[in-house]
Amino acid sequence: MELEDYLRSDVLEVINKKRIRQAPEWKSVPEVRIEDISEYLFDVQDPKNSSLSIKKAYGSGAASYINGTPDNTYPLRFVCFEEYMNQFVFNDGQGNAKVAMLKEEPRPDLIVYNTDEGKKYFIIQELSEGKIAKKKIRARQQLNAALELLCKSSVVKDYISSFHHRLCIVSAKDGREAVPTPQDVAKGFMQIYQITPEPLFFSFGSMKRYDFQGMETSIVCLE
Repeated sequence: MELEDYLRSDVLEVINKKRIRQAPEWKSVPEVRIEDISEYLFDVQDPKNSSLSIKKAYGSGAASYINGTPDNTYPLRFVCFEEYMNQFVFNDGQGNAKVAMLKEEPRPDLIVYNTDEGKKYFIIQELSEGKIAKKKIRARQQLNAALELLCKSSVVKDYISSFHHRLCIVSAKDGREAVPTPQDVAKGFMQIYQITPEPLFFSFGSMKRYDFQGMETSIVCLE
């Protein structure tokens, strides 16, 4: 089983257990939107519950990915986690048609993992259209809440622990001038890392307990 399978089963069970008292049990199979990307250089955006693709042209989105090397990239699966969480609403019969089932709603935008047998990366990512500093605390809270929700299931916790690198990433457009161009890429792999801005590392909430590294960066470099 992969993450999207757990979101339809074990994580749904957690959500039903954590739902507010007046919320009915969610009995249908929840929708999970995924997008597979294996390109070397690309950007991602928040699709905002629309038909938009997560992937954008390199240098034009909320965060850039340098995915391995030109000759050896990771098959990455992007899960629209915020979109997944947004569906859990109910009509309270008092004129409110979309009341959230959970009191505290963890809604970072994306969860990313590589689908090959190597299981190297598992990433929870929050995207921002503005400066990271303006949304730093809220973004960290969202990442931590999602992590705690997922790990409420021992099965999902074990699944996540099977990945070698577990990251919580806050990304925004600031620092975009440092994104390497295709010309920079042509000059050599290591030179890319010499011109990318250093990520700011942090620990927040339960990240240390679940062995996650937090970081703020607009460029995600998967080595």
